[in-house]
Amino acid sequence: MCPDTEWDQTHNQTAPKLFNKLALEIAEYSDLIEKITIQPDGEPLIDINLEMKINCLKKIEIKNVAFSSYASIMTEKQASTVIDSGINGVVSWINANWEEIKNLTLDYIHKP
Repeated sequence: MCPDTEWDQTHNQTAPKLFNKLALEIAEYSDLIEKITIQPDGEPLIDINLEMKINCLKKIEIKNVAFSSYASIMTEKQASTVIDSGINGVVSWINANWEEIKNLTLDYIHKP
C-alpha cells in the first residue's frame, strides 16, 4: 500500500491524444494481440482517463484488457464505470497477513 494519499492525478499519465494515436497504430495488429495490461508508473485508478483508455482498446478489438491495482481507492461508482468500459480483468493485491484477511467477504459484486 502506498502511503501517499495525495497523488496528483495528472502525474505520469499518458495523454489521451497520445494514447489514441498509439491505439490507432496497434489497431491493425489487434488480431495478433492476446492481452494489453494498462500499467502506468503507479496506481492505475488515479488515471482520470482509465475508463477512456479501456474503452479505446476494446473499440480496436483488443480481446483482453486488464490492469493491476491495490484497489483500496476504488469506489462502487468507479468499479461500475471500469466494468462498463469493457475491462476483462483486474488483479488486486492485498498487503496483509492471512489472519487479517481470511474472513473477508466481498461487499460489492457488479451484476450487469
